[in-house]
Amino acid sequence: HDVHLTHRGHPRHHVGGVDRDAILDVERLQVRAQCLQREAVALDEKLRTIWCRHPRFILVPHNPSFFKKISFGLAALESVVAQINGHRTGALPRRRARATPRRSRTRA
Repeated sequence: HDVHLTHRGHPRHHVGGVDRDAILDVERLQVRAQCLQREAVALDEKLRTIWCRHPRFILVPHNPSFFKKISFGLAALESVVAQINGHRTGALPRRRARATPRRSRTRA
């Protein structure tokens, strides 16, 4: 039997001067990235379907500028907090703190 082993540096292992395993690794990573992208989109759709029923649901749309997206999200949060604080001061008075602490109800 004639057995011939090649090593990574062998010319047959290269295509156009590029390591064939490196090409396969890049292709595998591209396929994996596509799978992760599809999973992320599916999860996003599920979460949106569930949360869109919430009365305070606000969608922060995609924006190529991460800074703009974060700014929009922060403005939306500030608006929600302002609405909640407005309701508290108008309709929901805060309870006063007790002047004297409650006695323990445990029996000896």
